[in-house]
Amino acid sequence: MTDSQPTKPSPKENDASTSRHNRAVMFLVLAVVIVATVIMVRHNLEPPAGQEQGSQQGMPASADTSGMSPEQMKQEMEHQIAHIKDVLATDSSNYEAWSALGNLYFDANMPKEAIVHYRRALELQPNHPNVMTDLATMLRVDGQSDEAVQILEQVVANDSNFTQAWFNLGVIYTFDLKEPAPAIRAWEHYIALDPMSEHTEAIKKELEQLKAQL
Repeated sequence: MTDSQPTKPSPKENDASTSRHNRAVMFLVLAVVIVATVIMVRHNLEPPAGQEQGSQQGMPASADTSGMSPEQMKQEMEHQIAHIKDVLATDSSNYEAWSALGNLYFDANMPKEAIVHYRRALELQPNHPNVMTDLATMLRVDGQSDEAVQILEQVVANDSNFTQAWFNLGVIYTFDLKEPAPAIRAWEHYIALDPMSEHTEAIKKELEQLKAQL
């Protein structure tokens, strides 16, 4: 997509002046969409075969925040965090609870807190692609793009069809690390896996620019 912040069970980035304008718009879209798209994908894609997460028993149901004021949303998040911490107080090895806390901090745009809890979840269940991809997104938001790339490269090494990780790699290689060759590789993999994506046309234009840099 997390900027473009990959499926998780709930607890819960375009030739004259026109050309320059279109390219500026495309850069803005791709730079912002990493976070929004990851949140969307987390709620809508099925996990890869054999990678389904277990049900999160004891985790609070995802709250319907539509119509809530910012203060009400904050209170709801604090309520869910408190509940999950109660679960962890009696079961510190509860993978679902650590992951759920990471998700809450992710959605609240609190990267440092999300990173801590995603790392703990991965200690308990290593190599889960969704958690790894969200961890990488939060690392990028926290200014740690190099480690984010390392994690995403591991995700696609484990599962070359994990679309969200390819998208996030494309964003980081293009906009953060300024490395055209791996950016091209990531974008081309992404388009091959999801040719009907709403981002495909913008990515194709970006690919033209990246290839011109080689």
